[in-house]
Amino acid sequence: MQLNIYNTNFEAGTLVLMIFLYAYLRVKYYNKSAVNDALRRLVVVEIIATVMDLFSSITISFDAFPAWTNVLSNTLYYLALMTTSTMVVIYILAFIKDRPHYPRLLFASKAVLFILGLLVLINIPTGIICRFPKEGYIHGPLYWLLYAVPGLSILVSFVLIVTYRQIFTKSQKIVLLMILLFSGAGPLLQAFFFPNILLSNVTPAISMILALFTVVSPNYNELEAQRAELEERRNSLSKEVAAKTAEVMEKEERSELLSKQIIASLAETIDAVTIDKQWHTENVAYLSSLIAKELGLSRNMQYRIYCMGIVHDIGIVGVDEDVVLKGGKYTPEEADEMKKHAEIGYRILSRIEEIPEIGTGALYHHEHFDGTGYPKGLKGEEIPIEARIIGAADAYDGMTEQRSYKDALSKEEAIAEIQRCSGTQFDPHVARALVLLLKRGKYQPGVSVEDAFLKVAGKGGTLK
Repeated sequence: MQLNIYNTNFEAGTLVLMIFLYAYLRVKYYNKSAVNDALRRLVVVEIIATVMDLFSSITISFDAFPAWTNVLSNTLYYLALMTTSTMVVIYILAFIKDRPHYPRLLFASKAVLFILGLLVLINIPTGIICRFPKEGYIHGPLYWLLYAVPGLSILVSFVLIVTYRQIFTKSQKIVLLMILLFSGAGPLLQAFFFPNILLSNVTPAISMILALFTVVSPNYNELEAQRAELEERRNSLSKEVAAKTAEVMEKEERSELLSKQIIASLAETIDAVTIDKQWHTENVAYLSSLIAKELGLSRNMQYRIYCMGIVHDIGIVGVDEDVVLKGGKYTPEEADEMKKHAEIGYRILSRIEEIPEIGTGALYHHEHFDGTGYPKGLKGEEIPIEARIIGAADAYDGMTEQRSYKDALSKEEAIAEIQRCSGTQFDPHVARALVLLLKRGKYQPGVSVEDAFLKVAGKGGTLK
């Protein structure tokens, strides 16, 4: 028997294309996201399906291969074909990962895949889908599943795109619909028009090339826009700080130098850089002022600590943006780069000559009470009280914030951690004050700059 070179060329070309696509995805889209991972898995399964289809055509063409190799290759091909169809649905589901119905839809998809896998395995002894004699193959009573499953997957995917159309951009909807069209085109053309040409894997491969146009990280478009905005802010930061310095120096009292408008602008600047830490700056500043109040510090000191808390992370704008945007666990080199933000922030804030102490929180908020912190390795009361307070508030908010790379701790879990680290990372008096006000429910996150000025500085929004 001769091997059909024309057919196998289609399959071999498809295999090379899919391997290239997978390698490209691994290199280009190295960041972890639900959409990226779903597409990688889809491509891997399609590679397996193509290999098995190609192998089955070889085993049936040459007498040197025993019959069981044909059964095995076709069984694995059918299993990969069913998996590919279901993975298309899972790929579409990855776009709606944050929606309430996602867990149930994902579970249903995996359950269907499990049932189909069992049917394919049961087919080996029963032939309910297809039997594979050496001279060809014979359809079984459930052979229609090989067309129905891809068709149903395309229909379900279409319904998902229409149902959740508001989360997709116009271009994404067009490309996703084209993916569904091409995924169904191959099997249909082969079934009704080209029965002797292997098209089942060719057009799905084309559809996965199209999928590259929809590969995104969560909020990827927004992230790209913020990257551009960050670069613009970085270029103009020196002028902006100088302009704001000139403005605050016109105030009559030091306590009024940082106005609500400047504070809000600086908070916005920092939040624009630390994309997945929205409200972190405001929360740390407000919680720091409450700790100061709990410790019995003056109203004026509470206000100053609030202002220091707002700008404690301003040095982030001088850190390599790839490190800032990475999230998760840093390499030693990335950790060293990130640690630079304390001294960078201090240098930026030191330009405000009228209130040189405004940079205290920025420089020392990562110092630890036992001397293990950075950048100076100060110990105990060598660390300014403002920085000890801001450091504790910063740690608590970091623990209770939901980030892209970690889950948030509950308030109770964070309190336990604060108590555990009292005397090592935290000043015991500051830690005790923080725990007391948290247990009394005196602190709620998400207080805007405007509201904080009223709460911290009084009715007029400034201290007299």
